[in-house]
Amino acid sequence: MVETCRFMAWNVGFSSRKKEFLSDEKRAAEILNIVEGCDAKIVALDEMASRQYSNGMSFDLEDYIRSKDRAMQSVHFEPALSLGIDHSNPYGKLPELKGKFGICRQQQGLGTWVRHPMALGNLYSFDRGDARVEVFRSLPHPLYMGVRPRDEKEHSAGRDEEDRPVLIARIDTGERKDKVLYFVSLHLPTLKNEEMKPPKKELSSRQREILEITLGLTSVKNVDELGAHLRVHFLRHLISQASRIQEYWRAATSCVFVVAGDFNFEHTQPGNLESQVLTTAGFQAAKTGGFTRPGGRLVDNIWVKGEDKVEEVLLNGLRVEDEYKQTLDTVSDHYPVVADITW
Repeated sequence: MVETCRFMAWNVGFSSRKKEFLSDEKRAAEILNIVEGCDAKIVALDEMASRQYSNGMSFDLEDYIRSKDRAMQSVHFEPALSLGIDHSNPYGKLPELKGKFGICRQQQGLGTWVRHPMALGNLYSFDRGDARVEVFRSLPHPLYMGVRPRDEKEHSAGRDEEDRPVLIARIDTGERKDKVLYFVSLHLPTLKNEEMKPPKKELSSRQREILEITLGLTSVKNVDELGAHLRVHFLRHLISQASRIQEYWRAATSCVFVVAGDFNFEHTQPGNLESQVLTTAGFQAAKTGGFTRPGGRLVDNIWVKGEDKVEEVLLNGLRVEDEYKQTLDTVSDHYPVVADITW
């Protein structure tokens, strides 16, 4: 038996409220329109968000999807960073959001969106009960310290402090028992001052903590190298989880792993550590050309292991970023990746 399913990875950037973007509801409507237009059935959404405004208005992307998508089977939102809701420190990024956009509270995070006819399954059993998305974290959740007024930026919270959950789900394949399909939604970290020209050699105090305590290293050449090692740290945790799942099923069945999201490394750059780790573990990338960020950068992708075939989807002969170019630039600063996977 051979089956094909269409997957999407998209950093919708909903936690970012740039002035050139549409209003919350219009952005959400376009997100749904593009997902439907691509006929995506299983979607990894990075930077979902809910927020409240000083004027009493509020918007929640998860609630919008639940209310508007008739094909929605399940949508799971995992908060990764809260500003003015779950954290007691009122500083950090919140004053900027309030000053520019009147946002007094915001919660952003990661999402898994499953659409008909696909459905969630129990992670470790073919039983149809208790189907849900599970969460694991490759890093301890640091206290989001924020920055006191007039404090030095050395102590400000930012990219180096963000929580990065990883969502894992099993997709119910009906009566089929020869293969088990797992879907992982993630957003790998990127550090403050990465990709500077020339690369920044000096590490912040938080970055030195990541180097020595989290990674157990003594030195790196620069912030870029530290960022690569941190992303590899996440990927090794993920690969270990995949190996344990495969061992759990043993010879009874084989597993297909689909890992989707913003990987925060340039996929077209030869010899990067992250790609080497993934390919050595048996994963292959769905998208090998085109781009997912303005300026021609390819940082988002769908990596697959155990499949029979993986192929990037073209719409009217065009990649998604070209077919929806004008609309996408008013919705997010990332473009989606869409792939058909046959197993």
